[in-house]
Amino acid sequence: MKITLIRPYFTHTPYEPPLGITIVAAYLKERGYSVSIIDFETTLAKSENEIKDHIQQEDPDIVGVSFFTYDRFEAEKVSNAAKELGKIVIGGGLHMTFDPMNTLQSIPSMDIGVLGEGEETLCELVRAIEEERSFQDIKGIAYRKNGKVVVNQLRPLISDLDLLPMPAYHLLPMDKYPYHQILGSRGCPYDCIFCASPKFWRRKVRFRSYKLVVDEIEYLVNTYGQKEFDFKDDILFLNKEWTKNLCNELLERGTNIKWNCLGRVNLIDKSLFKLMRKAGCQTLRFGIESGNERILKVIKKDITKQQVRHAVKVAKEIPFEVGTIFMLGHPSETLDEMEETCEFAIELGAEHYNFKPADIYPGTQLFQIAVNEGLLSKDYNWFERGKYKAGFLTYDDIPSYESTHFTRELLENTAMRFYLKTFFARLFTLKSISDFSLSRFRSGINFIPKSGRDFQIIINEVVKELRTKRTLKKRFLGVMAAIPYIFQSFRKFVYRRIKKLSRLYLRRAHLK
Repeated sequence: MKITLIRPYFTHTPYEPPLGITIVAAYLKERGYSVSIIDFETTLAKSENEIKDHIQQEDPDIVGVSFFTYDRFEAEKVSNAAKELGKIVIGGGLHMTFDPMNTLQSIPSMDIGVLGEGEETLCELVRAIEEERSFQDIKGIAYRKNGKVVVNQLRPLISDLDLLPMPAYHLLPMDKYPYHQILGSRGCPYDCIFCASPKFWRRKVRFRSYKLVVDEIEYLVNTYGQKEFDFKDDILFLNKEWTKNLCNELLERGTNIKWNCLGRVNLIDKSLFKLMRKAGCQTLRFGIESGNERILKVIKKDITKQQVRHAVKVAKEIPFEVGTIFMLGHPSETLDEMEETCEFAIELGAEHYNFKPADIYPGTQLFQIAVNEGLLSKDYNWFERGKYKAGFLTYDDIPSYESTHFTRELLENTAMRFYLKTFFARLFTLKSISDFSLSRFRSGINFIPKSGRDFQIIINEVVKELRTKRTLKKRFLGVMAAIPYIFQSFRKFVYRRIKKLSRLYLRRAHLK
C-alpha cells in the first residue's frame, strides 16, 4: 500500500520541517511501505482543487493528515479533497488525540483517528486495512462502527526511542526550511495548566541516545548544509548528565553547529551552561508566563520570580541570547498583575521576548477551568466557525481565556502595547548607537501598525520613555534609534493601506 502523509497549510512560513510525520514516514518505510510527504506549508496550494492536484500526483491508497488545533480547518480541507479522490483518510496529532469523537463527527471525510504517538499505531492500522481486519483490538485509534464513533484504549508509549529510525528528511523539500529541527527527548514532567504536552506524553520523559542525536545532526549538515538547529525538546537540560554527554559528543566530533533550545529557570547549572555555549548553543528560551508570584502558582508553573532573575542573569553572563515567553490573561489575573508582568520583562532585559494572550486548547487544564467557569461548554465544538476572530496574536476560532477583568480584545491590545513598551524601554538604555542590533531587537521591530490607534500607542510609549529619569545621552540615543523604527513602521503602514485600497478598487471594477 502507498501512503502519503500531509502537513496542512497554515501560515506559509515553513520555518522548520514537520518532524512528527517525518519520523512516522521513516518508521513505515522501514517496514516496507511506500511513503511520501506533502508539506503544504512549502507550497502555494490553498484551495481544495490545488490540494487534490498534489494528492493525485502521489496517488496513494491512504492519506494521513497530521494537524494541531490551530490548523484543524485546513486539515478538514485536505481530508475532504482526499476523500473526493477515493482515498482512505487517517487523521492524527495533538487535536485528534484530545478531541477524537467531535473531530470524526465534524469531518465525515476523515475515516480514522490516530491518538498519541503515531509510529506503532499507524503501522498496525495500515496492516489491518491491508488484511481487511477489524479495528476493534487496535490500541490508540478512533473509528466509526455502524455509524457511531468508537474510541479504543490508548496504546502504551514506546519504551525505547532509539528503536525509531532517523526521520525521512529525504521526503521533504529541505532547502525551503531556514532551520534544522532536532529532537532529543519526548515528554515533560511538569503540570502547567495551559499546556497539553504533559497529558499527551502522560508526564513521562524518554531520551534518545545522545550519540544517535549527534549522528542525525551530522547527517543533516553533510546532506543539506549548515543551518541553525532548533531543539524541540520541552526541556533540553532536564537530564543534565544527558545534556552534558550531548555537548561533549558535539565537541568531540567537531560539528561546529549553532543551536537553540527551551529550558526552565529552576534547572539552572552554570557549568552546564558554559559547556552548552562551547558546544554551539546561541539562544536559550525560558517560558516564564507571568511576572506575578500569585499567578505563577495559579498556573502551576512551579517557579518563582527570584529563580527567573537568577536564570536570566546566569544565562546572559555565559553569554547566551535570552528569550523570555509570557502569557496574558490567566485565570483570576487582574490588569495590575498583567502590568507587573510587563515591568518584570523590562527588568529582565532579555534579547527576545514574547507576549501572548492565554489561548485555550483541548487537553489542557485551562480548558477544564473554562468549562467549569462557563466560558466554554463541556462539549465545545472545535469545528464551529465564527466565534473567535483572529487578531494581533490570536488565531481564528481559538478561544482565549476571558474573565470579568478582561476581554479577548483587551488582551490583544495589552499584548501589542507590552511589545512596544518593552521594545522602547530597551531602546532608551542603549550605551551607543552601535549597541542597537537588529538581531537582538527583532521581537519588537516586526510589529506593523494597522491603524492610527496603533501609531498613537507607539508615540505614547516613546513619550513615556522620554519622561523617565535618564541621562540626556540615553534619551538622545533612544530617540535616534526610535526615529528610523517609527519611519519604517509608517512606510509599512502606508504600503499596506495602498495595497488594500488597490484590491478594493480592482474588485469594484471587476463587479462593474
